[in-house]
Amino acid sequence: MSRFATDSQLLLLRAALLTGTPAIDAATRWFDAHRHEAANGFRSLESAARRLLPLVYRNLKDNLDPNIRSELRAVHHEYWAENQKLFRQLEILLQDLHHAGIATMVLKGAALSVLHYRDMASRPMSDCDVLVPENFGPALVRQYLREGWTPDCIPPDAPDNAYFYRYRHALDLVHPAHGKIDLHWHVLLEATEHGADRLFWEGSIPLRVKAVDTRALNPTDQLLHVCLHGYAFNPMPPVRWLADAVTIIRTSTVDWQRMLAVAGALGVAIPCAEALEFLNAEFAVGVPRETIAQLKSQPASAAERRFFQRMADPGARRWWETLEDVWVASGRANRDRPLWSRLAVLPRHLQWQQELSSLGSFIPHTFVFLKRRFT
Repeated sequence: MSRFATDSQLLLLRAALLTGTPAIDAATRWFDAHRHEAANGFRSLESAARRLLPLVYRNLKDNLDPNIRSELRAVHHEYWAENQKLFRQLEILLQDLHHAGIATMVLKGAALSVLHYRDMASRPMSDCDVLVPENFGPALVRQYLREGWTPDCIPPDAPDNAYFYRYRHALDLVHPAHGKIDLHWHVLLEATEHGADRLFWEGSIPLRVKAVDTRALNPTDQLLHVCLHGYAFNPMPPVRWLADAVTIIRTSTVDWQRMLAVAGALGVAIPCAEALEFLNAEFAVGVPRETIAQLKSQPASAAERRFFQRMADPGARRWWETLEDVWVASGRANRDRPLWSRLAVLPRHLQWQQELSSLGSFIPHTFVFLKRRFT
Protein backbone atom coordinates (compact mmCIF):
# COMPACT_ATOMS: atom_id res chain seq x y z
CA MET A 1 0.00 0.00 0.00
CA SER A 2 1.25 3.49 -0.89
CA ARG A 3 0.60 6.34 1.46
CA PHE A 4 -1.10 8.07 -1.46
CA ALA A 5 -3.60 5.27 -2.10
CA THR A 6 -4.65 1.85 -0.91
CA ASP A 7 -3.95 -1.16 -3.11
CA SER A 8 -7.63 -1.31 -4.02
CA GLN A 9 -7.70 2.36 -4.97
CA LEU A 10 -4.59 1.99 -7.12
CA LEU A 11 -6.24 -0.89 -8.95
CA LEU A 12 -9.31 1.23 -9.59
CA LEU A 13 -7.15 4.15 -10.75
CA ARG A 14 -5.43 1.87 -13.26
CA ALA A 15 -8.84 0.81 -14.56
CA ALA A 16 -9.77 4.48 -14.92
CA LEU A 17 -6.53 5.82 -16.39
CA LEU A 18 -4.70 3.09 -18.29
CA THR A 19 -5.65 1.76 -21.72
CA GLY A 20 -6.03 -1.63 -23.35
CA THR A 21 -5.27 -4.88 -21.55
CA PRO A 22 -3.72 -3.32 -18.41
CA ALA A 23 -6.88 -1.28 -17.80
CA ILE A 24 -9.20 -4.21 -18.49
CA ASP A 25 -7.20 -6.54 -16.24
CA ALA A 26 -7.23 -3.96 -13.42
CA ALA A 27 -10.97 -3.46 -13.81
CA THR A 28 -11.62 -7.21 -13.81
CA ARG A 29 -9.63 -7.73 -10.64
CA TRP A 30 -11.24 -4.76 -8.89
CA PHE A 31 -14.82 -5.66 -9.82
CA ASP A 32 -14.25 -9.31 -8.86
CA ALA A 33 -13.21 -8.13 -5.41
CA HIS A 34 -16.09 -5.66 -5.07
CA ARG A 35 -18.92 -7.45 -6.83
CA HIS A 36 -20.91 -7.52 -3.59
CA GLU A 37 -20.92 -3.70 -3.62
CA ALA A 38 -22.20 -3.35 -7.18
CA ALA A 39 -25.88 -3.42 -6.29
CA ASN A 40 -27.68 -0.13 -5.68
CA GLY A 41 -25.10 1.93 -7.52
CA PHE A 42 -22.08 0.99 -5.41
CA ARG A 43 -23.48 3.10 -2.56
CA SER A 44 -21.78 0.98 0.09
CA LEU A 45 -18.39 1.82 -1.44
CA GLU A 46 -16.27 4.44 0.28
CA SER A 47 -16.74 7.82 -1.40
CA ALA A 48 -13.16 8.33 -2.63
CA ALA A 49 -13.36 5.15 -4.70
CA ARG A 50 -16.97 5.65 -5.81
CA ARG A 51 -16.08 9.02 -7.32
CA LEU A 52 -13.65 7.28 -9.66
CA LEU A 53 -16.37 5.07 -11.16
CA PRO A 54 -17.61 7.57 -13.80
CA LEU A 55 -14.05 7.74 -15.15
CA VAL A 56 -13.85 3.93 -15.24
CA TYR A 57 -17.16 3.88 -17.11
CA ARG A 58 -15.93 6.40 -19.68
CA ASN A 59 -12.65 4.55 -20.11
CA LEU A 60 -13.93 0.96 -20.34
CA LYS A 61 -17.67 0.94 -20.96
CA ASP A 62 -17.31 -1.18 -24.12
CA ASN A 63 -15.26 -3.80 -22.26
CA LEU A 64 -17.34 -4.29 -19.12
CA ASP A 65 -19.73 -7.01 -18.08
CA PRO A 66 -23.26 -5.79 -19.06
CA ASN A 67 -24.51 -5.85 -15.47
CA ILE A 68 -21.52 -3.87 -14.22
CA ARG A 69 -21.83 -1.49 -17.16
CA SER A 70 -25.47 -0.85 -16.28
CA GLU A 71 -24.61 -0.03 -12.67
CA LEU A 72 -21.76 2.24 -13.73
CA ARG A 73 -23.96 4.02 -16.25
CA ALA A 74 -26.35 4.86 -13.43
CA VAL A 75 -23.49 6.19 -11.28
CA HIS A 76 -22.20 8.22 -14.22
CA HIS A 77 -25.63 9.78 -14.77
CA GLU A 78 -26.05 10.48 -11.04
CA TYR A 79 -22.83 12.47 -10.88
CA TRP A 80 -23.68 14.24 -14.15
CA ALA A 81 -26.96 15.43 -12.63
CA GLU A 82 -25.29 16.52 -9.38
CA ASN A 83 -22.61 18.43 -11.28
CA GLN A 84 -25.23 20.21 -13.36
CA LYS A 85 -26.80 21.55 -10.16
CA LEU A 86 -23.42 22.62 -8.81
CA PHE A 87 -22.51 24.40 -12.05
CA ARG A 88 -25.80 26.32 -11.90
CA GLN A 89 -25.08 27.35 -8.30
CA LEU A 90 -21.57 28.34 -9.32
CA GLU A 91 -22.86 30.44 -12.21
CA ILE A 92 -25.15 32.41 -9.89
CA LEU A 93 -22.38 32.90 -7.32
CA LEU A 94 -19.92 34.14 -9.94
CA GLN A 95 -22.50 36.54 -11.38
CA ASP A 96 -23.09 38.03 -7.92
CA LEU A 97 -19.37 38.45 -7.29
CA HIS A 98 -18.77 40.03 -10.68
CA HIS A 99 -21.68 42.44 -10.18
CA ALA A 100 -19.93 43.51 -6.97
CA GLY A 101 -16.75 44.17 -8.94
CA ILE A 102 -14.83 41.21 -7.49
CA ALA A 103 -12.55 39.18 -9.77
CA THR A 104 -12.87 35.40 -9.52
CA MET A 105 -10.94 32.26 -10.32
CA VAL A 106 -12.54 28.82 -10.27
CA LEU A 107 -10.41 26.09 -8.70
CA LYS A 108 -10.41 22.29 -8.60
CA GLY A 109 -13.39 20.28 -9.85
CA ALA A 110 -15.34 22.78 -11.94
CA ALA A 111 -12.27 24.07 -13.75
CA LEU A 112 -10.92 20.56 -14.26
CA SER A 113 -14.25 19.34 -15.64
CA VAL A 114 -14.34 22.04 -18.31
CA LEU A 115 -10.68 22.37 -19.24
CA HIS A 116 -9.28 18.87 -18.80
CA TYR A 117 -11.92 16.15 -18.39
CA ARG A 118 -14.23 17.91 -20.87
CA ASP A 119 -17.08 15.92 -19.42
CA MET A 120 -19.66 16.94 -16.83
CA ALA A 121 -19.72 13.54 -15.12
CA SER A 122 -16.16 12.16 -15.07
CA ARG A 123 -15.03 14.55 -12.35
CA PRO A 124 -17.57 14.40 -9.48
CA MET A 125 -17.72 17.39 -7.14
CA SER A 126 -19.21 17.97 -3.70
CA ASP A 127 -18.92 21.76 -3.79
CA CYS A 128 -17.47 24.60 -5.85
CA ASP A 129 -14.12 26.23 -5.10
CA VAL A 130 -13.85 29.93 -5.92
CA LEU A 131 -10.82 32.14 -5.38
CA VAL A 132 -11.19 35.89 -4.84
CA PRO A 133 -8.36 38.42 -4.39
CA GLU A 134 -7.07 38.12 -0.85
CA ASN A 135 -8.12 41.66 0.15
CA PHE A 136 -11.77 40.72 -0.46
CA GLY A 137 -11.67 37.57 1.68
CA PRO A 138 -12.51 38.98 5.15
CA ALA A 139 -15.39 41.19 3.99
CA LEU A 140 -16.90 38.42 1.86
CA VAL A 141 -16.76 35.88 4.68
CA ARG A 142 -18.53 38.29 7.03
CA GLN A 143 -21.10 39.13 4.35
CA TYR A 144 -21.88 35.47 3.68
CA LEU A 145 -22.27 34.79 7.39
CA ARG A 146 -24.75 37.67 7.68
CA GLU A 147 -26.67 36.20 4.73
CA GLY A 148 -27.16 32.87 6.46
CA TRP A 149 -24.21 30.83 5.22
CA THR A 150 -22.84 28.44 7.82
CA PRO A 151 -19.04 27.91 8.08
CA ASP A 152 -17.21 24.74 8.95
CA CYS A 153 -16.04 24.31 12.53
CA ILE A 154 -14.23 27.54 13.47
CA PRO A 155 -14.14 29.64 16.67
CA PRO A 156 -16.93 32.28 16.68
CA ASP A 157 -14.58 35.26 16.59
CA ALA A 158 -12.37 33.88 13.81
CA PRO A 159 -13.99 35.73 10.85
CA ASP A 160 -13.42 39.08 12.61
CA ASN A 161 -9.76 38.42 13.31
CA ALA A 162 -7.32 39.60 10.65
CA TYR A 163 -4.81 36.84 11.36
CA PHE A 164 -7.37 34.14 10.61
CA TYR A 165 -6.98 35.01 6.92
CA ARG A 166 -3.30 34.17 7.09
CA TYR A 167 -3.80 31.02 9.14
CA ARG A 168 -6.43 29.71 6.71
CA HIS A 169 -6.50 29.82 2.92
CA ALA A 170 -10.22 29.06 2.47
CA LEU A 171 -13.48 28.43 4.28
CA ASP A 172 -16.24 25.92 3.55
CA LEU A 173 -19.66 27.56 3.64
CA VAL A 174 -23.13 26.00 3.36
CA HIS A 175 -26.48 27.70 2.70
CA PRO A 176 -29.85 25.91 2.79
CA ALA A 177 -30.95 27.57 -0.46
CA HIS A 178 -27.68 28.23 -2.28
CA GLY A 179 -25.69 25.04 -1.65
CA LYS A 180 -22.01 24.73 -0.74
CA ILE A 181 -19.00 26.83 -1.59
CA ASP A 182 -15.34 26.60 -0.65
CA LEU A 183 -14.39 30.28 -0.64
CA HIS A 184 -10.66 30.80 -1.18
CA TRP A 185 -8.65 33.96 -0.60
CA HIS A 186 -5.47 31.96 -1.24
CA VAL A 187 -4.96 29.00 -3.56
CA LEU A 188 -2.75 26.96 -1.25
CA LEU A 189 -2.93 26.10 2.41
CA GLU A 190 0.88 26.06 2.34
CA ALA A 191 1.24 29.65 1.04
CA THR A 192 -0.88 32.29 2.77
CA GLU A 193 1.42 35.27 3.12
CA HIS A 194 0.41 38.57 1.56
CA GLY A 195 0.84 38.38 -2.22
CA ALA A 196 1.21 34.60 -2.27
CA ASP A 197 -1.18 34.26 -5.22
CA ARG A 198 0.30 36.90 -7.51
CA LEU A 199 1.86 34.32 -9.82
CA PHE A 200 -1.39 32.36 -9.99
CA TRP A 201 -3.44 35.41 -10.96
CA GLU A 202 -0.87 36.61 -13.49
CA GLY A 203 -0.67 33.17 -15.10
CA SER A 204 -4.39 32.44 -15.07
CA ILE A 205 -6.34 31.54 -18.20
CA PRO A 206 -9.94 32.20 -19.33
CA LEU A 207 -12.70 29.86 -18.22
CA ARG A 208 -16.38 30.02 -19.11
CA VAL A 209 -18.88 28.62 -16.61
CA LYS A 210 -22.21 28.46 -18.42
CA ALA A 211 -22.87 32.14 -19.26
CA VAL A 212 -20.15 33.61 -17.03
CA ASP A 213 -16.55 34.38 -17.95
CA THR A 214 -14.08 33.80 -15.14
CA ARG A 215 -10.48 32.59 -14.75
CA ALA A 216 -8.74 29.30 -13.96
CA LEU A 217 -5.22 28.18 -13.15
CA ASN A 218 -3.08 27.42 -16.16
CA PRO A 219 -2.25 23.71 -16.62
CA THR A 220 1.12 23.94 -14.85
CA ASP A 221 -0.29 25.70 -11.81
CA GLN A 222 -3.30 23.39 -11.89
CA LEU A 223 -0.98 20.38 -11.68
CA LEU A 224 0.96 21.90 -8.80
CA HIS A 225 -2.31 22.60 -6.97
CA VAL A 226 -3.67 19.06 -7.24
CA CYS A 227 -0.30 17.56 -6.26
CA LEU A 228 -0.28 19.60 -3.06
CA HIS A 229 -3.93 18.85 -2.40
CA GLY A 230 -3.11 15.14 -2.30
CA TYR A 231 0.11 15.38 -0.31
CA ALA A 232 -1.01 15.75 3.31
CA PHE A 233 -1.89 12.56 5.17
CA ASN A 234 -5.54 11.57 5.26
CA PRO A 235 -6.90 8.36 6.83
CA MET A 236 -8.77 7.85 3.55
CA PRO A 237 -6.36 9.02 0.84
CA PRO A 238 -7.98 11.68 -1.42
CA VAL A 239 -7.10 9.68 -4.53
CA ARG A 240 -9.05 11.97 -6.84
CA TRP A 241 -5.89 14.09 -7.11
CA LEU A 242 -4.08 11.26 -8.89
CA ALA A 243 -6.71 11.08 -11.62
CA ASP A 244 -6.71 14.88 -11.84
CA ALA A 245 -2.94 15.05 -12.21
CA VAL A 246 -2.76 12.35 -14.88
CA THR A 247 -5.61 13.99 -16.79
CA ILE A 248 -3.96 17.43 -16.68
CA ILE A 249 -0.69 16.06 -18.01
CA ARG A 250 -2.43 14.13 -20.80
CA THR A 251 -4.68 16.96 -21.97
CA SER A 252 -2.31 19.93 -21.87
CA THR A 253 1.26 21.12 -22.11
CA VAL A 254 2.98 21.51 -18.75
CA ASP A 255 5.70 24.14 -18.48
CA TRP A 256 8.19 22.39 -16.22
CA GLN A 257 10.35 25.49 -15.87
CA ARG A 258 7.33 27.36 -14.54
CA MET A 259 6.66 24.47 -12.16
CA LEU A 260 10.17 24.90 -10.76
CA ALA A 261 9.78 28.67 -10.49
CA VAL A 262 6.36 28.68 -8.80
CA ALA A 263 7.15 25.79 -6.45
CA GLY A 264 10.39 27.54 -5.49
CA ALA A 265 8.76 30.93 -4.99
CA LEU A 266 6.10 29.46 -2.70
CA GLY A 267 8.39 27.04 -0.89
CA VAL A 268 6.48 23.89 -1.87
CA ALA A 269 9.12 22.06 -3.90
CA ILE A 270 9.43 19.22 -1.36
CA PRO A 271 5.84 17.90 -1.54
CA CYS A 272 5.64 18.69 -5.24
CA ALA A 273 8.67 16.51 -6.00
CA GLU A 274 7.32 13.56 -4.01
CA ALA A 275 3.93 13.71 -5.70
CA LEU A 276 5.38 13.94 -9.20
CA GLU A 277 7.79 11.09 -8.49
CA PHE A 278 4.84 8.91 -7.45
CA LEU A 279 2.93 9.81 -10.62
CA ASN A 280 5.89 8.75 -12.73
CA ALA A 281 6.30 5.48 -10.86
CA GLU A 282 2.64 4.44 -10.98
CA PHE A 283 1.35 5.93 -14.23
CA ALA A 284 4.44 6.69 -16.35
CA VAL A 285 3.24 10.22 -17.08
CA GLY A 286 6.62 11.41 -18.30
CA VAL A 287 7.54 14.08 -15.77
CA PRO A 288 11.18 14.89 -16.64
CA ARG A 289 13.58 13.34 -14.17
CA GLU A 290 15.61 16.53 -14.10
CA THR A 291 12.53 18.47 -13.00
CA ILE A 292 12.04 16.19 -10.01
CA ALA A 293 15.76 16.32 -9.22
CA GLN A 294 15.75 20.12 -9.35
CA LEU A 295 12.68 20.29 -7.13
CA LYS A 296 14.38 18.03 -4.59
CA SER A 297 17.51 20.17 -4.64
CA GLN A 298 15.76 23.47 -3.97
CA PRO A 299 16.88 25.01 -0.67
CA ALA A 300 14.82 24.30 2.45
CA SER A 301 15.66 24.39 6.13
CA ALA A 302 15.91 21.20 8.16
CA ALA A 303 12.84 22.29 10.16
CA GLU A 304 10.86 22.81 6.96
CA ARG A 305 11.83 19.37 5.67
CA ARG A 306 10.69 17.84 8.97
CA PHE A 307 7.47 19.87 8.72
CA PHE A 308 6.60 18.36 5.35
CA GLN A 309 7.62 14.87 6.50
CA ARG A 310 5.23 15.13 9.43
CA MET A 311 2.48 16.54 7.21
CA ALA A 312 2.59 13.25 5.31
CA ASP A 313 2.97 11.09 8.45
CA PRO A 314 0.02 9.98 10.62
CA GLY A 315 2.25 9.29 13.63
CA ALA A 316 1.86 10.97 17.01
CA ARG A 317 3.70 14.25 17.58
CA ARG A 318 6.03 14.95 20.47
CA TRP A 319 5.33 18.32 22.10
CA TRP A 320 8.46 19.89 20.64
CA GLU A 321 7.54 18.61 17.16
CA THR A 322 4.13 20.25 17.49
CA LEU A 323 5.77 23.53 18.48
CA GLU A 324 8.26 23.28 15.63
CA ASP A 325 5.45 22.65 13.14
CA VAL A 326 3.54 25.68 14.46
CA TRP A 327 6.70 27.79 14.16
CA VAL A 328 7.31 26.68 10.56
CA ALA A 329 3.66 27.08 9.57
CA SER A 330 3.54 30.52 11.16
CA GLY A 331 6.72 31.50 9.36
CA ARG A 332 5.29 30.33 6.04
CA ALA A 333 2.13 32.37 6.62
CA ASN A 334 4.20 35.47 7.40
CA ARG A 335 7.11 35.26 4.99
CA ASP A 336 6.44 38.87 3.95
CA ARG A 337 6.90 40.11 7.53
CA PRO A 338 10.05 40.78 9.60
CA LEU A 339 11.08 38.32 12.29
CA TRP A 340 9.77 40.41 15.19
CA SER A 341 6.33 40.48 13.58
CA ARG A 342 6.38 36.71 13.09
CA LEU A 343 7.14 36.28 16.77
CA ALA A 344 4.31 38.63 17.72
CA VAL A 345 1.67 36.62 15.84
CA LEU A 346 2.90 33.21 16.96
CA PRO A 347 0.44 32.97 19.91
CA ARG A 348 -2.45 33.72 17.57
CA HIS A 349 -1.28 31.05 15.12
CA LEU A 350 -1.02 28.55 17.98
CA GLN A 351 -4.52 29.53 19.12
CA TRP A 352 -6.02 28.64 15.72
CA GLN A 353 -3.87 25.51 15.43
CA GLN A 354 -5.16 24.28 18.81
CA GLU A 355 -8.72 25.38 17.92
CA LEU A 356 -9.00 27.59 20.99
CA SER A 357 -11.86 30.07 21.21
CA SER A 358 -9.61 32.95 22.33
CA LEU A 359 -6.09 33.86 23.36
CA GLY A 360 -7.39 34.05 26.92
CA SER A 361 -7.96 30.29 26.91
CA PHE A 362 -4.36 29.63 25.89
CA ILE A 363 -2.91 29.64 29.43
CA PRO A 364 -5.36 27.11 30.95
CA HIS A 365 -5.04 24.97 27.82
CA THR A 366 -1.24 24.99 28.18
CA PHE A 367 -1.53 24.09 31.88
CA VAL A 368 -3.76 21.09 31.08
CA PHE A 369 -1.41 20.02 28.28
CA LEU A 370 1.67 20.15 30.55
CA LYS A 371 -0.15 18.39 33.38
CA ARG A 372 -1.08 15.51 31.08
CA ARG A 373 2.43 15.43 29.68
CA PHE A 374 4.38 15.32 32.91
CA THR A 375 2.09 13.67 35.48
